Amino acid sequence: MKIWDYVTPRKVAIGILVIGFSILIFGYFHQHPEGWNWNTFTSDFYANVSTELISIAITVLIIDNLNTHHENRSEKKRLILEMGSPDNGIALRAIQIMRQEHTYLTDGSLKMQSFWRANLNDAELYSVNLQSANFNYASMVGTQLYWANLKYVVFWRTNMEGAF
Repeated sequence: MKIWDYVTPRKVAIGILVIGFSILIFGYFHQHPEGWNWNTFTSDFYANVSTELISIAITVLIIDNLNTHHENRSEKKRLILEMGSPDNGIALRAIQIMRQEHTYLTDGSLKMQSFWRANLNDAELYSVNLQSANFNYASMVGTQLYWANLKYVVFWRTNMEGAF
C-alpha cells in the first residue's frame, strides 16, 4: 500500500490543527516569557483569528461550489447515458427528469450524443436539441419529435413507426 492510501482529509486536518496549536502556544510563550495573561493573549490573536475564520468561510464556499458543479456534471452524464438505455422505462424516466429539473434537453447538452440501440418508444422529445446525435438501431415508435432540432441527426436502421 502507498502512503496516500492512509492519508485522509480528516487526518490532514487534525495534523494541521496540532501544528497550529503548537505554534500558537510556543509563539505566545516566546513573545511573552512573563507567562500567561488572557488580555495579552486576546489582543495578540483576535485579528489573526478573525482573518482565519473569514478565510475558512471563503474556502468552504469555494469547495462547496466546486462540489456542486462536479455533482451537476456527473448527473448530466448519468441522465444522458440513461436516456440512451435499451430499457424503455429507464430512458423515459431520464427524459422526464431532464425536462422537469434541468435544461439539458434544450441547452445543447444532447448535441452529438450517441443513443445507439436506445429504446425511446413514446418519448416526449418535442423542442429538444438533438443536433448531430446518433440514433442508429434505436427504437423510437410513437416518439414526439415536433419542433426538435434534428439537423444532421443519424437515424440509420431506427424504427420510427408512428413518430411525429
